[in-house]
Amino acid sequence: MDLKGLLFSLSDTQGVSGGESSVSKLIKELIEPYCDSVSIDKLGNVIAVKKSINDVPMTLMLDAHMDQIGLMVTGITDEGFIRFTDITGVDKRTLLTGEVIIHGKCDVFGVVCCKPPHLTNKEEADEFPPVHKLVIDVGLSKEKAEEIISVGDFISLRSKNCELMNGQVCGKSYDNRASVAVIIKTFEELKNTKLPFNLVMLASVQEEAGCRGAKTGAYLVNPNEAIILDVTFAHTPDASKDETGQIGKGPMIGYASTINRNIYNKLVKLARTKKIPYQLEIMAGSTGTNTDRIQITRDGIPAGLISIPLKYMHTGIETISLTDLENTVKLLSAYILQKREEWAND
Repeated sequence: MDLKGLLFSLSDTQGVSGGESSVSKLIKELIEPYCDSVSIDKLGNVIAVKKSINDVPMTLMLDAHMDQIGLMVTGITDEGFIRFTDITGVDKRTLLTGEVIIHGKCDVFGVVCCKPPHLTNKEEADEFPPVHKLVIDVGLSKEKAEEIISVGDFISLRSKNCELMNGQVCGKSYDNRASVAVIIKTFEELKNTKLPFNLVMLASVQEEAGCRGAKTGAYLVNPNEAIILDVTFAHTPDASKDETGQIGKGPMIGYASTINRNIYNKLVKLARTKKIPYQLEIMAGSTGTNTDRIQITRDGIPAGLISIPLKYMHTGIETISLTDLENTVKLLSAYILQKREEWAND
């Protein structure tokens, strides 16, 4: 399967933070042909291992979180409308008139209600209503809704994958299914390559709820080194160029106090040597990614960060360049092959 197919398949599968079982199963199926073993741990992390040819091997771990942003049911009104709350940082500005799926006893389609402009006064028109005042219409009475929808049910944004011009694609949960697709494709590229170390994919859960899966997953894997893959902000007309990357200009190699300087330098040198387009992302303090948790797991894990530029983060229209995904696979594969030489005699 090509990268676009992988991304679309992963994007179409539900997996709100804390409810990732469906996407965990899909990732397990997708990675299985390219590794020696794959399992799902107690929290829901998918751990795939391409085994070393050595008896006492080193371990390189590639992490990408699989969970997506979402909402949760908090109640049902007397009229049958569904009240909800945000649990992962959904861009609330995009909710009005949005389409959603409530994952109750069965999946239920709904729309977020919006008062017609004809009935809205000036004060209401100029202000965005807080989430606790919003409701979802599923077309049911309270009695019928309560038969299939309960407090605590997850709600995901409903959005179709679309192709824009110039190799860009648009859809939901590209944060961070794009990185999961990159790791799966990298494992496929290296299927017949023998390595003197264990290569492990950690597709981690609950990043949007506090990087929880990365913490437990990294503890279990206990790698000698880790590369974390995530998305980052791509430039749009309303965003500063100083705080964003350029879509289509290659993956962003991150550096912050939580990132291992040696890994950062090697990634930059590799990109230059292999003529792989890349950008730099310099962050003060923490990165806001799984890197921050992984690097302080056990007695410390040297960690690097590669991020894919993405527009409209935490919405149903996240937009990414397929060329950036392809170049991320190239950079990641090159790094793994370089580690093959470095760790050959360790």
